[in-house]
Amino acid sequence: MERAQTNKIIVDVGARGRERSNSFDLLRHFGWRGLLIEANPSLLESIRADFAGTDFFLEFCAVSDYEGRAEFYFGVNDDVSSLSQHAAEGWGDIRGKTAVEVHKLATLLSKHSIPSDFDILSLDIEGEDIRALNALIAESSFRPRLVVIEVGAMPDPRDFRSSGLSVAVRRHYEYFAHCGPNLFLARI
Repeated sequence: MERAQTNKIIVDVGARGRERSNSFDLLRHFGWRGLLIEANPSLLESIRADFAGTDFFLEFCAVSDYEGRAEFYFGVNDDVSSLSQHAAEGWGDIRGKTAVEVHKLATLLSKHSIPSDFDILSLDIEGEDIRALNALIAESSFRPRLVVIEVGAMPDPRDFRSSGLSVAVRRHYEYFAHCGPNLFLARI
């Protein structure tokens, strides 16, 4: 963790809540500051309750590589809700949908005065992860020190060229580790 720690800021996109969180322990036990981004309206109150007493701001919107409004699909459970109907259906029946605001990540980072070299970016947004990171690196000067991104199953995570991550991302980041469907990338 020391490799990533400079300003103690984590941006958690697809924040979900305390359970399965990549940000909770850093905020609660280590005094980090967080920008939590969640598109599922049914999770907002539990996130506020779970993170009460920590230094965070909760942004209610979806993140992708475009700005606008889109349908957000509620999957079989809240862990698999997505802008992508296909991604949500991959786990079972769709429970419903709602319209949500969609923003590029750089827009939200700028809005909240996040420094360009913040410590950790965690992306778990069911099918929009790679698109959002590719846009961030291609269109902005934001370069988080460590990226945790859900990419799904890969034959060899160390060789992440086949993941769909852009040449620009591969130029700025190297493989650091992986765990299940998550790839950890460290800024070069």
